[in-house]
Amino acid sequence: MNPLEISKLFRVSGRFSEAHPFGNGHINDTFRIRNEVPGSPDYVLQRINTHVFPEPEKLMENMSGVISHIKHQKRYAHLVPELIETESGAFFVKTESGFWRMYRFVEGAKSFDRAENEQQVWEGGFANGSFLKALESFPIEKLYTVIPDFHNMVTRIRQFEEALETTSKERKEWAFDEIISIQKKKATWIKMFQSAVTGNIPVRVTHNDTKFNNVLLSEHSKKSCVIDLDTVMPGYTFFDIGDGLRSAVISANENESDLSLVVVNEHFYQSYIDGFIDGSDGLLTSEEKQLIPKSGGYMAFIMAVRFLTDFLKGDIYYKTHYAEHNLGRAKNQLYVSALFEGIS
Repeated sequence: MNPLEISKLFRVSGRFSEAHPFGNGHINDTFRIRNEVPGSPDYVLQRINTHVFPEPEKLMENMSGVISHIKHQKRYAHLVPELIETESGAFFVKTESGFWRMYRFVEGAKSFDRAENEQQVWEGGFANGSFLKALESFPIEKLYTVIPDFHNMVTRIRQFEEALETTSKERKEWAFDEIISIQKKKATWIKMFQSAVTGNIPVRVTHNDTKFNNVLLSEHSKKSCVIDLDTVMPGYTFFDIGDGLRSAVISANENESDLSLVVVNEHFYQSYIDGFIDGSDGLLTSEEKQLIPKSGGYMAFIMAVRFLTDFLKGDIYYKTHYAEHNLGRAKNQLYVSALFEGIS
C-alpha cells in the first residue's frame, strides 16, 4: 500500500491528492498528505523505523499517553501535535509496507534547521523547557524505555570500542584522527555522566531528541509545538538542554564538512538557556542548572561517538548520502563539543 492508501485507514476528513516526502529526519519516513477539500486539514503520515524502534506498539503507548497528558492541560495543549486514530480506535496501523502513524498537520508553524534570530532561539528553548514542565506530574513509571542507555556515555563508548574491534582495516584508517580524538576525551565525559547520575540530579520525563528543528515555531510567541516524540522516556534535563544547544546555537548543522563555517553564536547560546529556564517555570534544581554549561559539549560528543560508531559498523543506523557521511558528522560534532568547552 502506498501512503495515500494507508491514509484512508485513519479517521481523516477530506479528499487527498498527493503524498510527498516531508522533513529531513535521519530515522523515520515522513510524508505530508495534501487535502483537496477547502477548510479540511492536511496530515502528516510517518512510517516508524522498526530497526531503530523494535517495539513500536510500546513506543506509541508512550507517545499517546504523553500527548494526552499534555493536551489535558489548557496552558500546554498547543505544545504537542494531535495524533489521529485509525478506524479501530488505535493510534497506529501495521501493513505489509510497515508500521504507520498519523498526525494532524500543524498550521501556522514552521520548522527551521537553523535559527535565524535570538527570538527564534528563545522560543525553541522555551518550548523544550515547557515540555518538561508539562510532564512534571506524568507518572514516569508508566513509560517504556524506548532505547535503553540512549545518552549514557559509558554505554556509547563501549559500543564504539566494540565497533572498533570488528570494523574493517579501511574504515579504521579513514577514521584514525576521530578515533584518537574520542579516546583522548572519553574519560572527561564519562566522569561528567557518572558524577551527574550518581548525584542529586532527578530523573524526569525528557524528550531526548531536542534538535532545533524538532520544534515547530509558531507565528505567536510561546505557542510553539514540540514534535518527534519517539524518544520520550526517563532521562536527565542536561540531555534536553544540551541537544537543543548543539543544534540551535551553532552556525551550521552536523552535515557541514567545512569546519571554518561552524561557530557558536554566544548571543543565541544565552537566549536558548534563558528560554529553556523560563519555559521550565521553576522546575530545574540548582544542581540541574549547574550542569547547563557542560551540557552542549556532552551532547555533541555523544553524537560524535554515535556517528563514528555507525560509520565503523558500516552505516546501519543513520541515513547517509555518501560513503563518509557519518565520518564527516563525527568530525563536525567533535569540533562542536570542543567549541562548547571553550565557553563553558
